Amino acid sequence: RADSSGLLAVGGTTCSPSALGAADRVLSSKGILMVSPSNTAPELTEPFVGQRFYARTAANGLIQGSVVADFAKVKSGASSAVVIHDETPYSKSLAEVFAGRFEYLGGRADLRQINGPDQKKVENAVKSARRLNPDIIYFPVVTPVCNWFVEALAKNPSSKTKALTSDGCLSSDVLDLARDAGLELYASGPDPARIHARDFYANSPEGPYHPQAFDAANLILDAMRRVAIRGAGGTLTVPRTALRDALREVNGYDGLSGVMECLPTGDCAQSSLIAVFRTPAWPVDGGAVDSKPIYSQSKTLVEIQASS
Repeated sequence: RADSSGLLAVGGTTCSPSALGAADRVLSSKGILMVSPSNTAPELTEPFVGQRFYARTAANGLIQGSVVADFAKVKSGASSAVVIHDETPYSKSLAEVFAGRFEYLGGRADLRQINGPDQKKVENAVKSARRLNPDIIYFPVVTPVCNWFVEALAKNPSSKTKALTSDGCLSSDVLDLARDAGLELYASGPDPARIHARDFYANSPEGPYHPQAFDAANLILDAMRRVAIRGAGGTLTVPRTALRDALREVNGYDGLSGVMECLPTGDCAQSSLIAVFRTPAWPVDGGAVDSKPIYSQSKTLVEIQASS
């Protein structure tokens, strides 16, 4: 509750649209630290846009969009792509980064937008894309829009076109739907190799951002420990600005999802290992045993921003 005077920090939000201009602004206005494990929209940490009390352990979407484009153009050898987004910050930013990188590499990207998506609009967008017979249809969206795309693609099959999505759809329910529909679906997301190396999970999680959530919680608690002031009777006082500053000073934190260095903008993941998986070998509950990516690449924010 943002109106609680005792609230110091929030882990979240899950999705970028609920953070950008909403939760990030409300919480920041009250001096409440917000650390998201799964927000990826670049706008959230852009200068003059990002909020003072906002941070994230998820990688900036600039990294994922660039890696997915490399997979499509270099690994898959695609020369044409139809890229469909639903105008939300998460979806639009990934689509634009992918399209820009894909064309930079020599491909042709047709960028399309679905306004206020519903199931019928998604089906029409897929039918329209199929008529172009592209090598790739890329749709970085979240549920329930993921489900509508899977159903539409299954109704309009193509032996040439690869269906490609990203972490917003990398979940057990979407995997089950694609498998039931007989659709071969590629999805990008954080590579869990680091987690598997530490034998952290007894069972596969239902989605990709559990390690980032673990790191977000630990960064918040560690920052509290460093700035808390012990008072009479065992009371503790945590200055809000000091808490935020302590988080922004993190450098070299060896987290479960990677090494963290928190910039003044709020980005704590300066590099990320992004992978692409093919059904049924998704690293989620219900995926093939010992699921392995078919492509994996590490990039840093610095190298992407330098080349843009």
